[in-house]
Amino acid sequence: MKYIIPGYVEIERNGERTLVTSNLLKNKIKLTDFLIRQEFDDIVKAGGCDDISTDLTRLLYEQEMLQTRQEIDKIVCSLKERMNKSLLLTIMPTEACNFRCPYCYEPHENITMTSDIVEQIKKYIQNMIDKFDNLQISWFGGEPTLCENIILDISSCVKELQTVRKFNYAATMTTNGYLLNIETFIKFYEVGIRSFQITLDGWSHNETRPHISGIRTLERIIDNLRKISTLSSEYEYNIIIRHNILDGDQDFSWYDYLSSLFAKDKRFSILVALVSDWGGTLVGSMPILEGKNRKQLKYAHQAYIKKIGLTLYE
Repeated sequence: MKYIIPGYVEIERNGERTLVTSNLLKNKIKLTDFLIRQEFDDIVKAGGCDDISTDLTRLLYEQEMLQTRQEIDKIVCSLKERMNKSLLLTIMPTEACNFRCPYCYEPHENITMTSDIVEQIKKYIQNMIDKFDNLQISWFGGEPTLCENIILDISSCVKELQTVRKFNYAATMTTNGYLLNIETFIKFYEVGIRSFQITLDGWSHNETRPHISGIRTLERIIDNLRKISTLSSEYEYNIIIRHNILDGDQDFSWYDYLSSLFAKDKRFSILVALVSDWGGTLVGSMPILEGKNRKQLKYAHQAYIKKIGLTLYE
């Protein structure tokens, strides 16, 4: 019988450690012992192994990172079945944005949903929801908070529908956070939006994420997040603070600052992301990380975040 490493398993090597991650189950294994790493590399080179007789192979098998073809097919089939029971919607209420980030690939045309489209989305959800057990809405843009009324309208419709028809509902939002004051946050929270991703680009934030008018944006976003963090523990939300890094970004004092604000609040976590060239007119002139330096600098940021006690989002 042949045991192989499934395609949903990601392998990252960094110096004296190998990180093995299941993108399906979201579990991780860190290998640091030289002989264990060598054994793992031998398994990868051989395309798998014939038995699970060692400590490493047993661990990989228990974590479903080393499986037979039949077991992988069964897992994938189960995943497809779960996905078929979930309605996943990404809604962009507008393509407009109040920021002009140089690494952004979007043209930011001033196009916003009409009331007719809003009604069609609500009707679509009403007509489709009986076919699914789960509904997940991701709010994206442009900048979605420019359309607060549209978000509240559709979300309120979903909440009302949930009282009549039984389904699980979750909603997330990717926002720059500039308009996300505590009053708006509570409105979104009450209609089921409980997870937010907000980008704060360190001490260079005001240069990499300027307002369309050219004014500074960092201080206002930080003030918004500070006030949101004062909400009681009854508010069960998740805020992911994303930090986009460029070549040479090694001033970790930014994380010390975030730690002083949010380290005690586990509703906040930090995501380190690498700026890439996805198009646009200005990103090509920015110092984008290349080659091995991409992962090495990212690992350094992540290690420091863990060291000072912040919650790392991986």
